[in-house]
Amino acid sequence: MSELVKDLEHIIWSYLAIPILLFVSLIFTFYFQGVQFRFKKMIQCLTKKSSNSSVSSFQSFTMALAARVGVGSLAGVALGIYIGGPGSVFWMWISALITAAASFVESTLAQLYKKRDGDIYIGGPAYYIEYGMHQKGFAVIYAFIIVLTYTFGFSAIQANTIATSFRDVLSIPPLLTGVGLALITSMIIFGGASTIAKMTSKIVPIMALFYIGIGLFVMITHFDYIPTFFMTIFQDAFQPSPLIGGTVMYTIIIGIKRGVFSNEAGMGSGAHAAAVTNSDNPTDQGYIQSFGVYVTTLFICTITAFLIMVTNAVEVGTTHSNGIELTQYALTELFGPIGGVILAISIFFFAFSTILTGYFYGECNVKYLCKNEKILYPVRVIVLIVILISSIGSASLIWSLVDLGVALTATINVMALCYLAKEVKVIMNKKRS
Repeated sequence: MSELVKDLEHIIWSYLAIPILLFVSLIFTFYFQGVQFRFKKMIQCLTKKSSNSSVSSFQSFTMALAARVGVGSLAGVALGIYIGGPGSVFWMWISALITAAASFVESTLAQLYKKRDGDIYIGGPAYYIEYGMHQKGFAVIYAFIIVLTYTFGFSAIQANTIATSFRDVLSIPPLLTGVGLALITSMIIFGGASTIAKMTSKIVPIMALFYIGIGLFVMITHFDYIPTFFMTIFQDAFQPSPLIGGTVMYTIIIGIKRGVFSNEAGMGSGAHAAAVTNSDNPTDQGYIQSFGVYVTTLFICTITAFLIMVTNAVEVGTTHSNGIELTQYALTELFGPIGGVILAISIFFFAFSTILTGYFYGECNVKYLCKNEKILYPVRVIVLIVILISSIGSASLIWSLVDLGVALTATINVMALCYLAKEVKVIMNKKRS
């Protein structure tokens, strides 16, 4: 069963989701005249105060960043380098620069088709697929997969990773970690979307600054390696994979896949966070979420790549590597025994914030599927049970199922973006006139 799911996931990602996403994003880059490169505009929108909104633009930015900067930024990058070589990092960067255009479109559409929900707004692909494309069937399918993938799947994976890390580094029993994690999560998710937004706006800056600080310290103390780091990446970008051989296309596919996984641009997930605030102009959230793509891939993932490459951690990898042990080896080499503690702290921040945001994305789609909000209480209880059980179990099959679910939602979302892109173009033209 596990192998079948993995094969199916690989086929959909490699031959459907990634090619379509890249092709469409490249078209958007020209169609919107390089909108994802307007960095000054991104900063202006990020610092602008939103009118009549209980969730600020910065809070919606950190909410989406919380989902993007998950364990994949620690383990996924390491695994990408192990399988595809250092050159895969180059293609991660390229994928971020291209797919940020798709992030702009989906986030702008989220603002266009958001719905009022108490003191906040909710929205996302299910909303603009139904009310923009008038395809309720696809909207229901998308919403259902998101609930399974993000609300339950991601919660299980992140909880399992936290519990495993705490067990290996801090010798804390997984069951104890699961109980504590479930209790903390319950106090936040039962407070609603506003509470989640406020919490992620506090957690994300701390976790980002902590990890970036670690990375900058290592770069400064290994300053002489920086030219070699970039030179190796650029040279290997056009070399066959060191692990599986073949042609350079394997290196490109691995790098792009890791990049798409890290920043989630074009998958539609970031659109849920983009909808929660009431921006003065719908495109403001487009610029903000595009900036989040760069923070994730060009900063966080690059730091992980530097840690791996400066210590040559790939040498400890095996065919069963999941990436996190490579990052642990790198930090231990750099900081000694305290490196494991640094990793455990990083994993907690990265994974816990992903649990919170993943739940919120699911809640938006549960509300779309069922207008009776009483359904949210059993959903929250199930999430807590999933966190508890997954803390003491294995998440290998869940990883493959989640990857498959994300690939399907990405494919559906990109089709919607193509259909509705002209509406985003109209808004941009109106603002210029």
